[in-house]
Amino acid sequence: MKLSDKLKAKRADIVKAMGAMVAKLDAENRDFTPEERAAFDKHKADKAALDSSITAAEEHEEAERGSEGRQIAGDRRELEPGEARALLPNQRMLDLLPAENRNLSTVRWLRGVMLGDWDNAEAEKRATLVEGTGSLGGLLVPPAAVSATLIDVARNASAFIPAGALTIPMDNPEMTLVKVLTVPTPGWRGEGVALPTSDMTFGPISVKVKTLGVMVETTVELVEDAPTVESVVNNAIGQALALELDRVAFFGNGTSEPRGLDLQPDINTVSMGANGATPTDYDAYLDAIAAIENLNGSASAVVMSPRTKNQLAKLVTGISGDKTKLVAPAEYNALRRIVSNQIPNTITQGSASNTSKSFVGDYSQAAVAMRSGVQLEATRTGGTDTFAKMKVLIRAYLRADIVFFRGTFFTRIVGIKP
Repeated sequence: MKLSDKLKAKRADIVKAMGAMVAKLDAENRDFTPEERAAFDKHKADKAALDSSITAAEEHEEAERGSEGRQIAGDRRELEPGEARALLPNQRMLDLLPAENRNLSTVRWLRGVMLGDWDNAEAEKRATLVEGTGSLGGLLVPPAAVSATLIDVARNASAFIPAGALTIPMDNPEMTLVKVLTVPTPGWRGEGVALPTSDMTFGPISVKVKTLGVMVETTVELVEDAPTVESVVNNAIGQALALELDRVAFFGNGTSEPRGLDLQPDINTVSMGANGATPTDYDAYLDAIAAIENLNGSASAVVMSPRTKNQLAKLVTGISGDKTKLVAPAEYNALRRIVSNQIPNTITQGSASNTSKSFVGDYSQAAVAMRSGVQLEATRTGGTDTFAKMKVLIRAYLRADIVFFRGTFFTRIVGIKP
């Protein structure tokens, strides 16, 4: 058994003991005695120390795997050593949890932490007491189901993942994955002649998560009274995180944030001209598809700005006086066409400052790698006039990186003018 697994087993025993102490208090409807409080705090300190030791052990184990990296496993079986889980766009992070852990609620946690209302929220209360409070006075590490639900909302609200990108849950902050550098070349042989040999070479992709956070504001009244507060809170957090994940997936700078598709060194490029141009047909998209096919790829989707989608939908035949809409080629129609407001229309190309880009590609060759937890904190006293105006501030953050296995299976179309 790996050291990290042994440490996790010890941590699980401590968490179980803490949960039993909390359950006893609930059953007896009382608070801790001084002796029980001291024992509980000792458990918390031991758990915090184990958390640090587990992180260090996982980082060491990851380093020992060397530059070979992990293979991607897309099914639900138990992972073999050296494999990493990958979720397809239609699979949920929540489904990775045991069935009994999938019903924990953001709103029950929020009402308990903010209002002291733990009715029908025994599981959320136990998780809150066991995991501890953050700097804002609320739950720091939420129940797994709450975290998985928020991640699934963010994934569904993005453009990058519905285009086909995978999701890789990470069990530590760093990971090395495998990408194919060259594929073997087959050859014919004559009788008694050896087969030609060629190598299939692999290279490492270093994945290191960075932190993405968001603040959401709501009111005490909404938390107390609104029956739809669960979806309101989850959607507000998930959609905010999704928008920023989309931005960095395409335009991340690679320093303070993950490197996006636009900066991948081996991406193909189709230009509308030195100073950009307004599309009059679908040729740029056909050229983008062809660039990928010439490298043995197969384009599956295109992500573009809403302005570009509207332009293409309005194209006409070009015959003088004829307003008949131009029929799009079958190759273009075969692409999943997804719009994102994170694709700007204010990119400078040559003398033009109002151009946009489109990204055509096989998005199964991309992934969002993320730590499997969204961290939450909530407060009624932080911020400006939060207490006076009876507001609740919720802070959420996740840690993620963007991965591209084959940049040659993507093409950017640049210089799209209105």
